[in-house]
Amino acid sequence: MKTKIFVFIEHDKNVFKDYSMQLLNYANSMIADFPRSHFEISAIVFSSLGLTHENRELLHKFGAENIIDFVGQDLSDYTHDFYSNSLKKLVEYEKPDIFLFSATYIQKEIAPTLAVSCASGLTADCSELKIENKDDKYNLIAKRPTFGNRLYAEISYRNYPQMATLRVGVKAPVREFFFDNKFYKKIKPEFCEENYSIKEFLPIKISDELNKEADIMFAIGSGAADSATIIQIKEIVNYLNENGTPASYCATRKVCEEGLIDKAYQVGQTGAFVSPKLYVALGISGAIHHLVGCNNSEKILCVNIDQNCDFAKNCDFFVRTDAKEFINELHSKLCG
Repeated sequence: MKTKIFVFIEHDKNVFKDYSMQLLNYANSMIADFPRSHFEISAIVFSSLGLTHENRELLHKFGAENIIDFVGQDLSDYTHDFYSNSLKKLVEYEKPDIFLFSATYIQKEIAPTLAVSCASGLTADCSELKIENKDDKYNLIAKRPTFGNRLYAEISYRNYPQMATLRVGVKAPVREFFFDNKFYKKIKPEFCEENYSIKEFLPIKISDELNKEADIMFAIGSGAADSATIIQIKEIVNYLNENGTPASYCATRKVCEEGLIDKAYQVGQTGAFVSPKLYVALGISGAIHHLVGCNNSEKILCVNIDQNCDFAKNCDFFVRTDAKEFINELHSKLCG
């Protein structure tokens, strides 16, 4: 019997979120050391009119052998109760062994509700997932920080489905898949109707969030953290965005704890995981709990006066200078 792995796919008006496609590819990377025929990976989607042929082919290309599509008017508009009840019925019917989610606002709400309703277990905000073969059974092993981020815990499961949310920004090497047999199944809303009604939708203000899909990210450490420099960095980011280069800024935990940058912009073991094309580390020593949050970046530029700092040993480019002076010069050239 094949091990069933479900991957929740999030989209906006039929445009799949990058983190969902990365998670789908990540699921395939977990089983790379085992026979592919022992597994069945399914993408789980909610859509209003059904997925287009192009969208189905894209999911197959990223590693979904099967696609299960909840189809019905306005299903692409997220409603917690409906999504949760639908997935509960699906789990009861299909009995997946593993169910994976991305650690986003929506999915961090769905996953624990589903875990409780299925009497299963959930490991949240994982930094790594892997598959272990024990007694001819394939089990999920989830890795996440614990004990005040001093240790990593590897967590196994007793009940099914084995569930986890993986941090956005954790990537696997991109591969393309070509399946001989591709399965696409539509599920109508009647499959999961429940005796409840929605009385009112109340708006919820979500705090500003780090743009994890930026191509260039300026990371602010203690060596660059003063109000004038932070303003310059924000103006540089705005300039780049206005001129067609997606950019953002972030900070270390210490800078966020001092209140200089909102905690939503923290990168590291207890913050966000990011993977831009260029990560510019400004006045950051490079402690391990920060490095794990950015080590998936394509290139890392370290700007620091200390050429012996940890970041200098873990970067692609190093500029030995004061980070504030570096930003001041860059700001003068770009923003005048």
